Amino acid sequence: MELTELLKSVEIDSKRLSKEKKYTEKLNIKKVAYHSKEAGQDTLFVCIKGHLADGHQYAEKAVAKGATVIVVEEFINGLDVLQIKVKDSREALATISSNFFEHPSKSMRIFGVTATNGKTTITYMTDEIFKAYNLKIGLIGTIITKIDHEVETSVLTTPESYDLQKYFSKMADEEISHVSMEVSSSALELKRVHRTDFDVVAFTNISPEHIKLHESFEAYFDAKASLIRNASADSFAILNIDEPLLNPLIHQTEAQVVTFGIENDSSTVKITDIDLSSGKPSFVINIMDPFNTLDGTQINPETFKIQLSVPDYHSIYNATTAILTALINNIHPS
Repeated sequence: MELTELLKSVEIDSKRLSKEKKYTEKLNIKKVAYHSKEAGQDTLFVCIKGHLADGHQYAEKAVAKGATVIVVEEFINGLDVLQIKVKDSREALATISSNFFEHPSKSMRIFGVTATNGKTTITYMTDEIFKAYNLKIGLIGTIITKIDHEVETSVLTTPESYDLQKYFSKMADEEISHVSMEVSSSALELKRVHRTDFDVVAFTNISPEHIKLHESFEAYFDAKASLIRNASADSFAILNIDEPLLNPLIHQTEAQVVTFGIENDSSTVKITDIDLSSGKPSFVINIMDPFNTLDGTQINPETFKIQLSVPDYHSIYNATTAILTALINNIHPS
């Protein structure tokens, strides 16, 4: 891919060559890498800073292996290659990766959920719903990454942006139509899902259990909230408004918002008639206000009863999130 195509929408501060060399805009890049061991001939290497390592320290190794362009946040002396300086190399990696794989997330419907607890359960539920409707499906999460029937063990809850876009590309090649993915707070803070074209996003709960990678609870919340705040106008955001901290997000996104709750009567969807006596909850979903689907059709007020096969009160919130995701995809419970 030509370098200019690869750098589209990348915010560049400046460029530098250590020696006099001529680089044309048609410079061909065959590979993108953020680990020096993955570099090869005609590679664009992106120096990203992690919690334990700084990619700038490995740029020389990447050049020795054939990298011809280095994306940096700080110029590195002694490298006889084109260096492109950016403010945020993680954001640049996400944009470059999406460009390199030709924006694969746009070719499928992607559901992303963030929460302190329940992300894995929710994505498994949506995955099962999509499977029941014979859709070709993908799943990206804490335990596994799945492309149709191909399954591999996950390394990160949400992969690094290059790896994520590579998965999306494989899914596009396999004609996957619907993807369920967990979106962690660290992934949001580290821009791993930047340039991912989400169709439906959800934020279901928040508590100070997983804030080790963040400076404070406020930073942790803001990282998670960015999934909703950055959602596009043609996407949908699902919010559990029994969580008081999530209520303001209704007015902080361009997405079409669908809310639900057990305790909050102002929600789009009200959960009633909860029965926990058998250990496996049953409840009624009441659609109070109409909302549209991704196909443009309208979901009108109605009620339907749900019986779960898994215990726990919180399963009601998880299941409702999955059901609303299905409805927004124009899939109705049967």
